[in-house]
Amino acid sequence: RGGCTGSSSHLLRIFYTLFMGSSQDGAQYIVVVYVDDQLVARFDHTTRRLLPQVAWLLNVREEDSHFWDATSRRVNSTELSFRNELHVLRIYHNSSRGFHSWQNVI
Repeated sequence: RGGCTGSSSHLLRIFYTLFMGSSQDGAQYIVVVYVDDQLVARFDHTTRRLLPQVAWLLNVREEDSHFWDATSRRVNSTELSFRNELHVLRIYHNSSRGFHSWQNVI
């Protein structure tokens, strides 16, 4: 597939998922971004950054690095929010053992 050109419409979907065991230390945070049915970006937990997966998005990152940095910060802050919300839900439902997940699709 090429890039996004012209005035045709596209569907942007962002999937956020946090998996957590009995402690927050072993949590796994996953973010993937799709345009239509194509993976265009993913969150790298090692670098803590959103990474483009298609050539045309690499160009966007080079042309507007401030936007890309702000987006990575937003993805990181979302992880903290998810951790807090899941922690509160575990306390509220008295469910501290086992495996839990929190998902959000935008």
